[in-house]
Formats: sequence, structure tokens, C-alpha cells
Amino acid sequence: MQHGETRYLPGLELHTRQGEAFAVLQAESCRCLVWSEGQPEGIAGPQWRYGVNDLYDSSALELDGEARIITHEGYYPFGGTAWWAGRSALEAGYKTSRYSGRERDSSGLYHYGLRYYAPWLARWINPDPAGDVDGLNRYAMVRNNPVTREDRNGLVGADKQAVVAEPARRQFVSQHFTHEVEGHTVRSTYVDQNYVESRFTNTYEPDQWLMEHNYKKTDTRSFFASDVALHQLELVYGSLDRVPRPSTIVRSNVVNLEARDALAGLESESGELKRVFFDETPNGKTTRHLMQAMKLEPAAVTVDFQPGIFKPQMYITVHVANAMPEAGRLVRSGNGDGHSTQAGQQARSDSRQGADEWRDFPIAAGVRVHYRKRSETWL
Repeated sequence: MQHGETRYLPGLELHTRQGEAFAVLQAESCRCLVWSEGQPEGIAGPQWRYGVNDLYDSSALELDGEARIITHEGYYPFGGTAWWAGRSALEAGYKTSRYSGRERDSSGLYHYGLRYYAPWLARWINPDPAGDVDGLNRYAMVRNNPVTREDRNGLVGADKQAVVAEPARRQFVSQHFTHEVEGHTVRSTYVDQNYVESRFTNTYEPDQWLMEHNYKKTDTRSFFASDVALHQLELVYGSLDRVPRPSTIVRSNVVNLEARDALAGLESESGELKRVFFDETPNGKTTRHLMQAMKLEPAAVTVDFQPGIFKPQMYITVHVANAMPEAGRLVRSGNGDGHSTQAGQQARSDSRQGADEWRDFPIAAGVRVHYRKRSETWL
């Protein structure tokens, strides 16, 4: 068995094997292989490989720079190879992007980012790091329904039709909403043809997202609440790639009766609370879709009730497992120009100590959320 090493960089892979070294440059579905050592005979370098994906984003065809077929592959629903053809066994061996557009390594496993998937078992080889938010069987692939569902990062499955429609929904939010941005706070409003107004007001601090008012009163399927939140994040940070991973996501003053009834009596931080919130409540499903899009993992869910004028106000806090360490955040301390001050530098220095700390964070007048934040080394 030949052993090798692959190093992954944004848009670039560096492969080394015994007597061979080459780089793979990737942009969208195009891959360019450039050898620096041990280029095999029979393959002209650099070699361009253009991928043509099927309905499920699996790499079905690979074409060269002159549109001639290099490889042609079909798949079973759970990812096994149903049939395979190539113009040479040598060139076929350099195909890595396969089922659902993921890489299949020499072990036969697919790497999804957070977990590895074994197609011959139709199971993940690791339990779901998010717990049972995607079902009680933490090893099941997309709830045993790969025809209509998909998993983007090994965390939570999603409906394929909803995923396909996502660009259109995001475009709808961009074109048909009015947005007011003030610092980290965004107010988004949409009025449908019946003059029914939907309003979304949220604050996206680097360390905490506060979901304040989210009322989708229209029956349209042209957008989901999570699409609005993603667009708001883009307005605040410029692009989704620049959004810091928060420690907590707080849904303040939840008035949805379905959510309040479903969560009543459940113990904070319990697995049952987390499962019910993400699987059975509209607020939780929206939060799950948002976290999935931002590749965030839920660690725990807590519920806090505060006195209200007519009834207790419900605050739901999702604690993020893979939050960005504070050492990697831009700390603002008074100058308002985006540059860290001496106080901010001290905060980053303190966060490198690697200890757990408990904090209070004010989310409304007279209301504070008590949460734990782990600091760790981050470079």
C-alpha cells in the first residue's frame, strides 16, 4: 500500500507520495494538477480536469481541456460506486472529488469536514458532534433518506429541495426587503402584496448573536427566517466568510406559543431540551438552519424566564461548541475606528490563559444571561 500526505489550503492541495509531489489548484468544479516531482508518463502536465456534477452534486463526469472524457462514474443512493469508466486506470487514480462533491481518500472514507462517512456501511464512523438534533441514531446518514436529504458538513441533514432553492431565496431577501444597519444591529422589513409586514431585528456582536424580533407574518415560501439572518450577517461583516463564530445565540422574548408549550417543563442544558428545541419548534428549526449554514455546532440549550408585564418572558440561549476563541477576535474598546486599543490587547492576552470563565451578558433592560465561555489558544 502506498502512503502519502495531503495538505489542504484554501483553493490548494499539496500532495506528496513516494517519489511524487504535485499540487492541485481548485476553483469551483475545475481542478488543475501540477507536478513538481515524479510526473507520471502518459499524463501531460499541467492537467486540467473539469467536473460535471449530477443532481445530487456528485462528480459524474471529468473532462480534460478539450472536453474529452477522463472518467465517468455513477453512484448508489448512499454513495457506493455503481459503475465506473475511464480512459486510463492511471488518470482515474487521480480523481478525488466524488459522491456529493466530497473527497474520498485512499481508505475509502468520505471527508465531510466534521465527520468521516463510510459509504459501504451507509453510516458515519463517528457519532454526531451535535448530539441527537438530527435523530436518535447519531450514526445514521441523513436519517436514512439520501434521495431527498443531504448533509453538507457532517452535522445536520437538510432537505435537498430547500438547499437547491437557497440562492433564489437569498436573492429575494436582497431585492425585496428594506434593511437598516446600525453598527451590529440590522432591521429588515418586507411587505407582501396584501400589505402584511414581516419584521426582523437582530444584533450580531462578535461574541453573541441576539435575535430580538423575528416575525414572519406572510405565507410566502420565497424566503425563510434563516435567509434573512444570513443576509443580515453579510450586511454587518461584508461577507459570511468574515463572520466570527459567536459563543452564544440568544432568542429574546420568545412569544411563539408552539415553542413555549414544547419547551415548558424541560430542564435547561438537557439533551431532551436541545432535541425538542431544534426538531419541534419553529425558532429551533430556524436556528438550526442558520447554524448549519455557518458551520456552528450546538453544545447546549438553556431556557431562562424573566418577569413580564402580562406573562413571563422566555429567553432561549444556544451555546456554541466551536465558538471562536476570544484571542482571535477584534476587541473594540472605545475608539470606534475598528482598531484594538490597549484594553483590547489586554483582553486578548488574558484569553490565552486557556481557562473556562463564567460571564454575565446584558441582553435587555434588567435582563442578563449567565453563560460559560472557553478561552483557548488561537493563532
